[in-house]
Amino acid sequence: GSLAKLPQYRSQTSIGYHMSVTHIPTRQDIEEEEDDEGKCKVCPEAVSRVLSTMLDISLLQNYSFILLAFSGFFTMMGFFVPFIYIVDRAEKAGIDKDSAVFLLSAIGIFNTVARILCGWLSSLQGVSALHLNNIFITAGGIATIFSGMFVSVFSQWVYTCIFGITCACFSALRSIIVVDLLGLDKLTNAFGI
Repeated sequence: GSLAKLPQYRSQTSIGYHMSVTHIPTRQDIEEEEDDEGKCKVCPEAVSRVLSTMLDISLLQNYSFILLAFSGFFTMMGFFVPFIYIVDRAEKAGIDKDSAVFLLSAIGIFNTVARILCGWLSSLQGVSALHLNNIFITAGGIATIFSGMFVSVFSQWVYTCIFGITCACFSALRSIIVVDLLGLDKLTNAFGI
């Protein structure tokens, strides 16, 4: 989506976000490094301060973040299964080896086009990136369930098209959903955790 659509980016509070991403050492940081001669060399004050801002543990108390993290975990648990088994299943359906291998490339082609379309759809007024993501991930899961029940040449090509399109939304919309749910200033911390 467009950054201009985000109220945090347009407002003056985006300075906090920019400071959380980029930080120029201040005079205080330099003085602390000089004063740290007798202190712990492994973790000086400047390093511990940076680590505490990078690892915002308070996100673990946010229910939206917990649900987002678990959904990402379970989505990734099944994400690579079709890539591993689609060639073998296509060969069992009667597709020759060269065409079966092309199914993997077809997933990538459909995925590339769908990522662009998902980004465009999510930037439209009134379209929720979260709802769009949930619909496409659910459709991809249902298609994966039924892809093993009807093994034919036609069904494998249909499944390749559907899976390539539906899994694109997960990748393309993940950062937009994090910003929508947690705010722009929590984006880097949420992805880090």
